[in-house]
Amino acid sequence: MKTIQIATLGVLACFVSLTNASESFAKGDRLKTSQSQAQMVNTPSSGSKQVGLGLSTSSPGLPSQSFSALSAWMRLNQGQALQLTLGLGATSPKLTLGFAGYYKFTLFAGGNAGFHVGAGAGLGSVVGKFFFSLAPIAGIHFFFPGLDRVLFNLDTGATLSVTDGTANFQAGALSSLLGLSVHYIF
Repeated sequence: MKTIQIATLGVLACFVSLTNASESFAKGDRLKTSQSQAQMVNTPSSGSKQVGLGLSTSSPGLPSQSFSALSAWMRLNQGQALQLTLGLGATSPKLTLGFAGYYKFTLFAGGNAGFHVGAGAGLGSVVGKFFFSLAPIAGIHFFFPGLDRVLFNLDTGATLSVTDGTANFQAGALSSLLGLSVHYIF
């Protein structure tokens, strides 16, 4: 229950920030990116590519699986980011392992939050069976005030996965925690 309350507070904080961003959007600042993607943190290196490491609650490439993953995040340039995840669900009795990559493009943002869209792909092994997946995604990213080096992402999408020749389509959050991933930005 506390997890749902924390996630709800995060969504509300993003909604408030995005409401401010929508005012900028209405004024014609459509592709301006937020502090979170354009500047990230106020450091001398903020103009260069930035990298973050953290955890993702999404199983790499397969939202139907319930294991978390290590995650790396990199800002490619203003408004564009790449997130890579690697997770190990189990080694016995059969290997469950996944790797996924997600490209994210910020459509609009304001303050410490933004709305992004993108696409992802994943591959790996589920109970010893090979899988691959493709997913268009959408989500929000934000920093809580006072945590200017901790980036939060909530992602949703429609995932088409093929496991050992059997196709599956699933739409919704990328995990039971609303596709939450948290990264510390260096």
